[in-house]
Amino acid sequence: MFKRWWFNIFPCCQSRTPWHNDELSYDTFTMLQLSREDSLNLHKCFSEIDVDGSGQISVGEFLNYVDVDPTPFNKRVFGIMDEDGSGEMDFREFVVATWNYCSFEKLGLIHFTYDLYDSDRNGTMSIDECKAMFVEVYGAEFSSANKGLRLFETIESMAREHE
Repeated sequence: MFKRWWFNIFPCCQSRTPWHNDELSYDTFTMLQLSREDSLNLHKCFSEIDVDGSGQISVGEFLNYVDVDPTPFNKRVFGIMDEDGSGEMDFREFVVATWNYCSFEKLGLIHFTYDLYDSDRNGTMSIDECKAMFVEVYGAEFSSANKGLRLFETIESMAREHE
């Protein structure tokens, strides 16, 4: 009670977080059971990625930070983390994406990747959906990528057998 009264009179004494007025972020961090220290550490990491200081992480900033090429697959993964489809990730989206990724086990990551390409959400992946995945992962050189092409041809052959 005294603390609330004190900060109402002297708000400059309160240690503010960058998201102190963002109710959605506060509720999200509370739901994820993140401590203030955890949130501040995540914000420090977010700030390192946000090289232009815009308060948003672009797909380019993110892919550069994790040191991967801007392939269609990697852009698709970023798009999943960008919940509002703005083309950039705000701090709350970053925290949720980090929490999701870090809490997945191997099977969860497999399901996550599978769901990226099950475009009709019917629980099965058609040959066309599978091919779209391979083209995005291997890029323009898919038809000449021996490992990828052999794997896709094996999957395609298995699918024909089970039709």
